[in-house]
Parts: sequence; structure tokens; C-alpha cells
Amino acid sequence: MRQSKFHRDIPNTMNVIGTTTSPFPDCTVIVTPQKNNKNDLDISIEDVVMWCIHSGQAEQWCFVPLTITVELKDSYGDLKCWGDSEQVNEYTYAIRVCTEQPLRDTVATLCHEMIHVKQWVTGIWDESTYGEKECEEKQYEMADAFFRLRHP
Repeated sequence: MRQSKFHRDIPNTMNVIGTTTSPFPDCTVIVTPQKNNKNDLDISIEDVVMWCIHSGQAEQWCFVPLTITVELKDSYGDLKCWGDSEQVNEYTYAIRVCTEQPLRDTVATLCHEMIHVKQWVTGIWDESTYGEKECEEKQYEMADAFFRLRHP
């Protein structure tokens, strides 16, 4: 298992994560299985998770250090869906993402699940759709914004 704490500049957001110059607490991102999850565009799962936190007006919802685990699945058959997530406890969230899809879709799926994390942390979501409507409306918009910032 690889554990990463990020202390780097986030484009177009507040300064850095986890220092006195940042209003956000440290967030720990754990990705399994342990393998190089970088791809041809040099994008990591950790980068996407941290970007989701800091692009989503985190000052309004990320008040405490969170632990987010992301389990990568190689096959759609492993999950029977492209991704899912759960609240493990008040500060810990688990996400599973199928990587047997194009990179844009994989990033959008991760963004979708990170919207659910935000919904759990804030307690704000449309109960009639289990928060899915917001996720479906925003996941590709967020993924495309991530790519534009990373590769203008």
C-alpha cells in the first residue's frame, strides 16, 4: 500500500496543502494496489483526488483531515460498475474505480465518487437520487477542467 501526503501547489486555488499558508487540513490519499498509477499524461490518482478537494470550494466543506482510500480495479467485472464509494467513518472514505475504461472516463468516475465524499462530509445531497444527479451532472465537467489545468 502506498500512502502519499501532498504538499504542492494546486493550480488556480489556494497556495499549498497542509501548511500554515493553507486553510485546509492535511488529507491522506491511499491508493491500492501498489503500482505505478501514472499514465502517459503523468496523471496520478492522488493528483485527481487532491484536485477534486481543492477545486470544489473545499474551504466550505473540508474542515478536518480526511483519509481517502482509492482501490483500483482492473476489470469492470470486479465491481459490476465503473466506481463506487462508501463512508467508512466520519473522516475516512473508501472509493473503488474500474480502470478498464478510457482515461477521461476513469478520471470522471473518480470525480463522481469524490462528489459523493463532499456530500457525506457536508450532509448536503438530493436524497431522492442519492446524490447521483449532482454527480452525473458534474463528473465530466470536473474531469475536463482537471485536464485543462494539467495540460493547457
